[in-house]
Amino acid sequence: RVWSHTIVLFTGGDSLLDTSIEQHIESEGQDLQWLLDKCGNRYHVLNNQNRSDHTQIKELLEKIEETVAQNNSCHFEIDRRILQEMKEKRRAEERMKRMKKQRKNIRSQMSEFTYFEVLPFHFKFLIQTYRLF
Repeated sequence: RVWSHTIVLFTGGDSLLDTSIEQHIESEGQDLQWLLDKCGNRYHVLNNQNRSDHTQIKELLEKIEETVAQNNSCHFEIDRRILQEMKEKRRAEERMKRMKKQRKNIRSQMSEFTYFEVLPFHFKFLIQTYRLF
């Protein structure tokens, strides 16, 4: 349902130079083409360098109005529970990334140490090694 309410907005259209947006979309591969297909090939390109060209904003607003009309003048509203679940999932993913990064840092620091076991006393010694170069 969300796809019928979606328009992909490309900014920085000026960076395309002599390439058309269609050529750019084709060259970007399957993922972008899939996204555009899902939203009914609704997209708009803004030229960031030519801010005085108000026609590009007017055209974008017209596309938005068309999209709203195609959806029987209904806007898309996400259920607050779903939104909250998405936020919680994002937070959990961020926590996991931080924990993985911390583990990686700890492992990196631990690799700078060398363990020796001295027999027969079964003592373990921790000796830090230094890289000279």
